[in-house]
Amino acid sequence: MSDKEQRARKAQHELDITAEAVEKLKGFWITEAVKAASEGRQSDAHNLLLKINALETIRMMVRTPIDDWTVEKALAEAKTPTT
Repeated sequence: MSDKEQRARKAQHELDITAEAVEKLKGFWITEAVKAASEGRQSDAHNLLLKINALETIRMMVRTPIDDWTVEKALAEAKTPTT
């Protein structure tokens, strides 16, 4: 197994084991943001939405090795002649 494939597998494992916690945290932050906005605390609501954006950015960065490996694998398969 290549280093890139190993990194991709580890990244996928991280995404899989944290998926439920991430969704619960995002749901909590969205609920709190709506509550803050309805109470007139716009800056608090905005900060909570920024936290959600930051969390998604981190997950996107963790996903990068998976995307890299997928592209590399597809290129290797495309170069392989079919008989």
